[in-house]
Amino acid sequence: MKKKSTQTNKAGYILFTILYFAMAILVWGWFVKSGKSLINSSDAFEQHINALAKYGRYLRGVLYRIFVEHKLSIQNYDLGIGYGADFLTSMQYYAVGDPLNLPAAFLPSKYIYYYFQFLIVLRPYLAGLSFLLLASESRKFSLSSRLSGALSYSFCGIVLFIGMWNPQFVQPMICLPLLIYGVSPAV
Repeated sequence: MKKKSTQTNKAGYILFTILYFAMAILVWGWFVKSGKSLINSSDAFEQHINALAKYGRYLRGVLYRIFVEHKLSIQNYDLGIGYGADFLTSMQYYAVGDPLNLPAAFLPSKYIYYYFQFLIVLRPYLAGLSFLLLASESRKFSLSSRLSGALSYSFCGIVLFIGMWNPQFVQPMICLPLLIYGVSPAV
């Protein structure tokens, strides 16, 4: 019984991935077709991309000091933020703490724009996967109902409006099903 359940779950994840990317092409493909960016021209363009690029430079500096200079020296204060401020406190709203922003350490700043658009599409996918994981724990739901729930969760109004405006706001949608899954008793 357990083996069949595992195979059904694996098939569900594969089918969800196929359906998600088909729907993503239908939803966001119009931007690409019309030569438009997924990034809005206000908050994301003026704040969040710059913060992600700055966070990438910050992480590269930390890695450089560790692996080249062989010292653990973490920059705490940055005079490039307003009149000067604590870097981690100032950047926590934008980038610090989100594991999806860590690859910015390995990207040149000129590619952050593309990575940010990739994150706009990736975060709802991960939210749907985490929803599917939680729904797969219950034997009450058929595969089709779990898939429709995960797709609805991935393309809900929050994602399509707020998630496009400020994509880091989709992060709680990834974490919530994982938290519930983590505290639920083993089935």
